[in-house]
Amino acid sequence: MPLRPVSSARGLCTRTACTASCIRFGSFPCTRRSRAWLPSEPGERVIDVGAGTGALSKRLVRSGATVICLEPDAGSLAAARHRLEGEHVEFIQDSVEHIPLPDASVDAAVASVTAHHWTDQDGGFAELFRVIRPGGRVVLAEFKSSGPLMRRLRRLAGSKHANAPSLEDWRARLERAGFDEVGTGRGGWVRGFALFIVAVR
Repeated sequence: MPLRPVSSARGLCTRTACTASCIRFGSFPCTRRSRAWLPSEPGERVIDVGAGTGALSKRLVRSGATVICLEPDAGSLAAARHRLEGEHVEFIQDSVEHIPLPDASVDAAVASVTAHHWTDQDGGFAELFRVIRPGGRVVLAEFKSSGPLMRRLRRLAGSKHANAPSLEDWRARLERAGFDEVGTGRGGWVRGFALFIVAVR
């Protein structure tokens, strides 16, 4: 089910999947094709799952939202703290399977090119369902599971990207966690190798 972007007077932010050069050189974590799949009004709380060094979080902060950087790696989180110093950002060093937040305490979450790294994907989506308020949404940007571009990406990126789940697999995981209205978004030129999935709590 295709979904339309969410309108917002303050602007809208998402993170796209990385291009092959991003994977190889690690220099550009997201592209300028980012479009509006996350509502991010002033005062909303948005989790950046697997925030890394905070590149996406910096984009989200510009909308006026309060961003929660969830990142298990201490070094990456330290870099995010430095990048986002003085911004309305919370930092949590933990995995998506164990989010130390109360039930229904955030408005939205985004996981961009990180979910295929999760140790327990079903557990991760269940935790996101728990902490996102009713009516909130999760946005997932992930690699496609097949096709010539994906084969090239795998050669560039190595084995950690070799077993990307299909759209049907991601949808099933989200639905098992309790999300509904699971749909896909348009990804512009990156649609050849990226999936954009939006699900409502």
